[in-house]
Amino acid sequence: MATVLLIGERSQVLDELEEIVVGNNHFVVRAESFSELDRMDMTHTDVVTFGQALTEQQITALQSTYRQKNPHIIFVRSLAPIPSLLAIQINAALTVPQAGRVIPAYDRPSHMATITLLQKQPVRVTVWWLSIFFHPKAKVILEKVLDPGQHNVSMPTWARGAKYYVTVEIGKQDAYIV
Repeated sequence: MATVLLIGERSQVLDELEEIVVGNNHFVVRAESFSELDRMDMTHTDVVTFGQALTEQQITALQSTYRQKNPHIIFVRSLAPIPSLLAIQINAALTVPQAGRVIPAYDRPSHMATITLLQKQPVRVTVWWLSIFFHPKAKVILEKVLDPGQHNVSMPTWARGAKYYVTVEIGKQDAYIV
């Protein structure tokens, strides 16, 4: 069980994210304003997530301060205000790759995710994005058990822009943002 600090301004996103993270057996602390951050005890915090409302300067200052209090803390920067995607980012940050495991890779120029498996495993590849009204969207483009070896998954043509995010879930425990 990890302690996760969620920093953000959108309470709806934080509510949904907190529910998912707690469901993954982690303890959650929330901060929706800078004044709340001054009171946080970082000595026992494992992961800090930064929402998109924070500036680069604010994030850098917080990372420096928190790292002084806890050198093992992990920082996760939100790719988008999509709670399910953020939860995968948090799980990926907490996942320690096992010896011999290859982390999936994504090559943007070729729009190809490469997944290398050492044994037969269930794999799910999901594309995430925000609609024009900022509603989170996700589409699973691959969900099946794959044999050992290297597998290349091409992204659909509609999912080839900078506004799309790709996750690869292998087995029941490992999730990666590629």
